[in-house]
Amino acid sequence: MTTHPTLSRSNGSRPVDHPLRRSTDPPPHPLRRAGDKTPARLAVSLVVPALNEARNIPWVFEQIPDCVGEVLLVDGDSHDATVRVATQILPEVRSIPQNGKGKGNALRTGFLAARGDHIVMMDADGSMSPAEIPHFVHFLENGYDFVKGSRFVEGGGSLDITRFRRLGNHALLALVNRLYDAHLTDLCYGFCA
Repeated sequence: MTTHPTLSRSNGSRPVDHPLRRSTDPPPHPLRRAGDKTPARLAVSLVVPALNEARNIPWVFEQIPDCVGEVLLVDGDSHDATVRVATQILPEVRSIPQNGKGKGNALRTGFLAARGDHIVMMDADGSMSPAEIPHFVHFLENGYDFVKGSRFVEGGGSLDITRFRRLGNHALLALVNRLYDAHLTDLCYGFCA
């Protein structure tokens, strides 16, 4: 499946700072206490929430591009071999137990643990291609604050979206675009950077 990013800039101008800082002293994380020591930041952190995805992890992890410096698997208490398979495929994966319930909590858990200058989030179910991550990072490196994948632009698609789900997504999308003066094409797709 191919998706194409939707782009967002906060003020239309490029940031003064280059977004890929490689300094050994990263700026403090807003949710860490002063004095906490963190290792040198990596360019890209990939946050992958997972719940019973042992069958899909090999396909997803084998496609992760070289620009990803760390992979965080946030496990939602899987009852299958998700964590074991992930560490066999990618020994350097950081497996983090989810500290609450739901995908939103899993993402927050991963974001707080991420050390990269850029964070990419994607599902572990194989519905998103890790090969597209460099495209997302390209836009982040060129001044965009947020890049969101879309199933509803030319070249995009989905094998499992029903007519009802498409209608619901379209209605929510229209509301969000109007409220925030945005131009998103897909609200409910979780491939973002």
